[in-house]
Amino acid sequence: MDNQAMLSRRALIALAAASMGAAALAQPATTRGKVTKILVGFPPGQATDIVARLMAEKMQAVTGEN
Repeated sequence: MDNQAMLSRRALIALAAASMGAAALAQPATTRGKVTKILVGFPPGQATDIVARLMAEKMQAVTGEN
């Protein structure tokens, strides 16, 4: 791989990382009183559903919201 292609790849990765950081800063500071929904595109009882339910319990404990 030549130096120009490697530089382009590194620049793309750096740009992606920087944009993720900017998106995190754009989130609202508080979500008190707002409903948070987790949408799972698989039927109940499958592994994805179980993981989403466990994650929701942890989020509920951290945020103190229902």
